[in-house]
Amino acid sequence: MIGAGAGWICTHQCSIAMIDDLARDLHALTKADFLIGRIWLDAMTRRFGFFALAGLTALFGLGMLNVAAFYVLRQIANPGLAAAIVAAADFILAAIVTLVARTSVPGSQLDLAFDVRKMAINAVQADALDLKHNVEALSQEFRDAKDQIAGFVQDPLGAVVQRYLVPALVSIGTAIAGALGSKKPEAGEKPEAGA
Repeated sequence: MIGAGAGWICTHQCSIAMIDDLARDLHALTKADFLIGRIWLDAMTRRFGFFALAGLTALFGLGMLNVAAFYVLRQIANPGLAAAIVAAADFILAAIVTLVARTSVPGSQLDLAFDVRKMAINAVQADALDLKHNVEALSQEFRDAKDQIAGFVQDPLGAVVQRYLVPALVSIGTAIAGALGSKKPEAGEKPEAGA
């Protein structure tokens, strides 16, 4: 019974260590997710700031360019055609700016954060599996202890005989058989007829 208690203490301490590892890995996972969110937010904020600044600058420049182009084209063509050419150039410029904006990505920091997140998820899964095995082993120990107690309560003498007396008799029998088997008749002696 002492061995079962010591096993329970070890299992209990191992369970606490596994739960601590699981909590640490879950904390690392939340930090990785927070880091990914922060990187994306920083990238989006930076992108939006650049877009806003570029948009305002381009708006003033484009306004002045439109006026200048309109005056130049008005001398060459009629005012309606000049306005249409300036508007088409504005649409082409807007398409180019949109394509440049779409190619802006956070970079290698995000890849690193995803790698950390993946490692944290793998560690959490491994810790959960270890904890599951430990809980299953602890459950089996409790079932075995319950069965031993039930067997002792139902038949205390039979439990003592099975637990202690049978192994002792087997050991004694083995020792006697070994001792009798080691006595061999010597070369000059005849074996006894009764033996």
